[in-house]
Amino acid sequence: MGIIGGKQYDVILKFYPPASTWVEEKKWLPTQKIEQLGNRCILFKAKVKGLVELKRWVLSFGKLVKVIEPKELITELKEELDIMYKRYE
Repeated sequence: MGIIGGKQYDVILKFYPPASTWVEEKKWLPTQKIEQLGNRCILFKAKVKGLVELKRWVLSFGKLVKVIEPKELITELKEELDIMYKRYE
């Protein structure tokens, strides 16, 4: 992540197991911080430039992740998921 670039965002993602284990085992970004929440969930915090790559990464985890911040990413994901849902109706 960070190859494409763009505006800087503070990112907070909540990961649920088993994705929480996968995420905390790897250094994804130099700015990342991991906070344990209990029930094997974690908060992933980082600074990123641009949302394109981050959006793809978040979508790859499906229901095992929830975006807390930034709001712009939440909006983009809702739009993407709405289009995906309509394709399967």
